[in-house]
Amino acid sequence: MHVPSSFRSAIGAVAIILGGLAANGAQAATYCVASSAALQQALNQSADGGIHHNEDNVIEIVQGAYNTPSSGTFHYYSTGTHVLIVSGGYTAGCALQLHVTSQTVLDGHHATGVLSLSSANGSIAVDTLTLQNGESGSVGAGLQINYLASVNASVHVMNTIIRNNHSSVDAGGLYLSGAGDETWLINVLLADNSSDIQYGAGYVTGYGQFNEIMATTVSGNTAANQGGSGAAVGGLFCGGSRRCQVYNSIFWNNTTFGLYLDNSGAIVGDSDYGTLGGHAPATLFDNASVAPQFVNRDNGNYHLSSDSPLRNFSSFHVSDYDLDGHAYPATGNVDIGAYQH
Repeated sequence: MHVPSSFRSAIGAVAIILGGLAANGAQAATYCVASSAALQQALNQSADGGIHHNEDNVIEIVQGAYNTPSSGTFHYYSTGTHVLIVSGGYTAGCALQLHVTSQTVLDGHHATGVLSLSSANGSIAVDTLTLQNGESGSVGAGLQINYLASVNASVHVMNTIIRNNHSSVDAGGLYLSGAGDETWLINVLLADNSSDIQYGAGYVTGYGQFNEIMATTVSGNTAANQGGSGAAVGGLFCGGSRRCQVYNSIFWNNTTFGLYLDNSGAIVGDSDYGTLGGHAPATLFDNASVAPQFVNRDNGNYHLSSDSPLRNFSSFHVSDYDLDGHAYPATGNVDIGAYQH
């Protein structure tokens, strides 16, 4: 089995990403928020012009449902070099973080985009959030990171569900642009998102050392390509100046292509895909092309059924928890995708 050296180094770093980002500077502000108003206030105070804009900031969100404000998308904009971490799953008072992604929900209620973060020079991490029901005339109706920014810093999106979002242009669920050390998508579900032009699931571009998608499930996403040319791509676009490296992920039942590769040096390993678009990968190893047999895809349940051929498929351990907060097994094989059985 071929195991790229970059993949081995990535595995060892997963557990310390959030702590390492927070420790980047001498100053740090930590917010514990339990309402939509408090969340936007914390983002404002961390952004340009805010009282903590020159600090590394951590926003901890208590479990619950948070509708976007009437003024629009939850938003943050910074030109500084400091870190922003937005992380859900916390109990009351932020005493403890539980790793159950579905319990912290930011909801665009089919009226606004959900979460927009921009920091060209500072790292961004998003963790343990569900971003749903976004509606936008821009890209990334569920999650938009560094749109129109000349990005110079890392972006990590982990343990996140992005579902049922719609863009009237491209990238219905996710738009992500990162540089620095890594652009990472780890343990993410992109499901039932749509766009009127291309890339219903989303758009990922990386310009740093690594550009990696790991333990991610991309399914049920659609694109209409209205007024465009070529085939509509409902799945996920991966491009940028760094090659895409994709491991332990599922791309199934998306319009035309589940994964569209925009650079020629891509690696795809231990993954399940129906169709690939764009450039042919430079390296393919230990992949499958079989129906994942989700428990109930039509009702949004993307867990693997008991007879799924993707159970115990891979020997690579890419995360600590799945989206339900289940710890990955310490030894032996793991399931492909964002959920462990």
